[in-house]
Formats: sequence, C-alpha cells, structure tokens
Amino acid sequence: MTGRLPTSLASRATLVSMRVPDTFFLPDLCDLRVVLALVLSMQILACVLTLVMSPVDFWLQLSRVSLYVQAVALSSSILLCALRPHLARWRPAFATSAILALVAGTAYAVAVLSGCLLGDLLGRACTVEHAARPALIAALLTGVGLRYLYLQHALTQRVHDELRLRIDALQARIRPHFLFNTLNTIAALIRGQPRLAETALENLADLFRASLGQQGSFVTLADEVSLCLHYLDLERLRLGTRLRVEWSLGNVPEAALLPALTLQPLVENAICHGIETCREGGTIHLQGRLDHDMIILCLCYPRCGDAGPGHGLAMSNTRQRLALSFGAKARLELRQTEHTCEVTLAFPYLSKAPISKGESA
Repeated sequence: MTGRLPTSLASRATLVSMRVPDTFFLPDLCDLRVVLALVLSMQILACVLTLVMSPVDFWLQLSRVSLYVQAVALSSSILLCALRPHLARWRPAFATSAILALVAGTAYAVAVLSGCLLGDLLGRACTVEHAARPALIAALLTGVGLRYLYLQHALTQRVHDELRLRIDALQARIRPHFLFNTLNTIAALIRGQPRLAETALENLADLFRASLGQQGSFVTLADEVSLCLHYLDLERLRLGTRLRVEWSLGNVPEAALLPALTLQPLVENAICHGIETCREGGTIHLQGRLDHDMIILCLCYPRCGDAGPGHGLAMSNTRQRLALSFGAKARLELRQTEHTCEVTLAFPYLSKAPISKGESA
C-alpha cells in the first residue's frame, strides 16, 4: 500500500463532537449579522407603529419613531453584547427578567434624553411624564420576542438531541456487524495459521481500543482512514495477495471531519462484494480531493460475476448518518458496471467543531 497517513490509532485520537447549539436562548448580539437582522426588524416595527398612529405627516412621524426605536435597539444591543456571557450563567427566568429590565431602562433613558433634547431645541421645558409609556411598550414587545426566542431555542435543542440519538443508534448497528465479520476472519485463521490469528487478535484489540474511545459523533479523516487500514490489515491476513489497496487523498485536509465509522462499512463492502467475488482478487482504490468547500472521496473496486445486492445496509446506514450530520449538502452515490463498482462520497469540509479529547482505553 502507498500513501499512508501518519496517524496511529494506538495514540490518543483527536475526536470531535457534533456541533452543539448555543446553550443560551439569546442570540449573540456581538455578531454583525444578528445586529443587522435586529435593525431591519426594528425598522419594520417603526413602520407598523407609525401606520397605527395615522399621523398627518407620515414621513416626519416615521423618521421620529425610527430614530427612537433604532436608538433603543442599538443601545440595548451594545449592553447585551457585553452582558451576554454573564446572563448565560443565570437561570432562564432570571436572565429574562434582567433583559426586560435592561431594555425597559434603556427605552426610558432614551425617551427622557430625546425629550429633553427636543425640548431645548423647541424652547420647551424638559419633562419625563411620557417616558414611561414607550418604556412599557418596549418591555412588552421584548417579552414577546424573548418568548419566541426561548421556544425556538428549545425546539432546536430537541431536534439536535433527536438527531444525536439517531446517529448513535445507527452507529450502534454498525459496530456489532463489523465485529462479527472480523471475528469470522480470525476464526478462518485459527486452525491453519495460529500465529497470524494471534496477530489478528492483537490488531483487533488495537482497533477497538480506538473505536470504543470515540465519544463524539465526528472524527478526523486521518483517524477514519487509519481505522480502515487496521481493518484492511486484518482482512489481508485472510486474503493474502488477493487484496491490494491504493489511495491518494490529494489536497484533502487530514483534519477534515466526518461521522465516525463512515468509510469502514464501505471498505468492508468492497471486500465482501468485490474482492472476494474475484478469483484473482483485486485492488481497492481510494481517491480524494477538496473541491472548494466540499470533500469528495471515491472508492473503486472490481466486481466479478453476480455480487448480489449486498450494498444495501452499509449504503443505507452511511447515507442516513451523512444526512443527519450534514443535511442536504452531503451525498453518497453507487455506480456499478459489469466489472467495477464506484462509490462516491461527498460532504462539506468542517474543521472548527468543538473538540473533545478522547483517551485510549
């Protein structure tokens, strides 16, 4: 084999957990995109309020309401941007109360300051009699908005938890199947080649030491390929020179993330429904490339005679796990000809998900 990645499963593997939604329901108001969305929403609110008032001079009143609403929104955003890390540590009820008080206080202060400024310009006395009304309106609207954000956040958390459970369930279905086939390989060696069987058991122990330590849903491509190489080493003990492997990952980053045990079932299919069907064996080709922000892996292997419809389980499980992890951006395709099979796996390039270190057992 050529092109082996410099990664050992016996060493500590870098395991990457699934992207976890923010645990606080308030959006990050330090993000310019969030602030822009808030500004647009507030401008729509200003238009609605002005239409409700039905003023004689619509545009003049709209400019006044817009100025006030945007001043309150931006001032509150600056304060919440700074206070959000502290509010995130509080219970939702306490955090909500604090946010309502902050927005109401900001609305009151802006109303007082704008009233005094206009009073000075128009030669009128500065009063605060009407400042409480816009502050109360701001608090009510903020409360409605926070309730919506809280429910949306709870729904997102629930969907994330359900997806995580489905991924874990699919992964649990793959592990026993993989172990069963590997033990069959070792059993075939015990009588005729006991020393090779012992070596195979040691390789299997190393393999599962790394595999069982995978606490996250994602692993690096380097770790996944290394796991496949260990599996191929086990199969080579049984198949000998009939099994040959060549691959080139090109410009694909080793730190690219994909669901754990994504490639191994496909490689196992290549052996069971490709190499084993050919009397002379064959070569498994694995090629990869980075195309903009998409990683494309192609697995090609020979196909002799009628290999049967044996690709269903591995393809179905892998396709589901890719869909749960990457959504519609990922795809898994199988092309078969009379003599070859080609599996194409494409998924987005991710490398910045939260990382958790996994210890080897």
